[in-house]
Amino acid sequence: QAKSHFALGSSVHRLTYGFQGDITRTDYERRDDVRNLATGVTTTTIAGGFNFANATTTRYDFFLQDEIELLGGRWTITPGVRYANYNIDPRVGAGYVIVPGKEPRELDSHKLIPQVGTLFKLDETYSLYARYAEGFKMPTAQQLFTSVPGAAFDQIPAPNLKPEKVRSLEAGVRAQIERGYLSITGFRADY
Repeated sequence: QAKSHFALGSSVHRLTYGFQGDITRTDYERRDDVRNLATGVTTTTIAGGFNFANATTTRYDFFLQDEIELLGGRWTITPGVRYANYNIDPRVGAGYVIVPGKEPRELDSHKLIPQVGTLFKLDETYSLYARYAEGFKMPTAQQLFTSVPGAAFDQIPAPNLKPEKVRSLEAGVRAQIERGYLSITGFRADY
C-alpha cells in the first residue's frame, strides 16, 4: 500500500493505492485406521466416505482511493475502486469420489468493486455522512467441491455456486460532543 497527496485548485487529495494478494494451498487427508485387537490386523481406509477437495486459491486485488477535501476541509468526498481477482484450482486427491456432473474444475472470477463516501461538517459538533459500497466474495473450495454420501441425505458438490455480491447504502448524522461521540445511522444492504 502506498499513499500520496496533492492539491488541485482549492481541493486537497489524499491517494491510497496498492496491491493485496495471497495464495492458499489447502490439502485434506482423511485416513481411518481400524485395528482388530483379536487379530492385530490394522485396516486403513483413505477418505472414509468424505470428499474434501484439495485446492490452490489465488487472490489478487488492486485498489485506489482518493480522499478529496473541499471547502477548507468541511466537505470530504472519498471515491474508491478495487479490482478483485480470484482463481480456485482444485486437485483431486486419493479417495476423492467424483460425483458425475459435479466434477471439480478450475474457476476464475474478476470484479470491479466501486465505493464512494461523503462527510459534510455542519459545524464543529455535527456532521452528515453517506456511503455507497459494493462487495464481492468468492466461494471457498470447500463450499464448491465438498461432498458427503449419506444414508438419509447426500451433500453434493456445488461447482456452479456463484460469488456473493452485496450493494450497501448508509447515511446518518454524527456528533462530537464534550464527553463522547454520537451517531445515528440508517443503512440497507442487498445481497
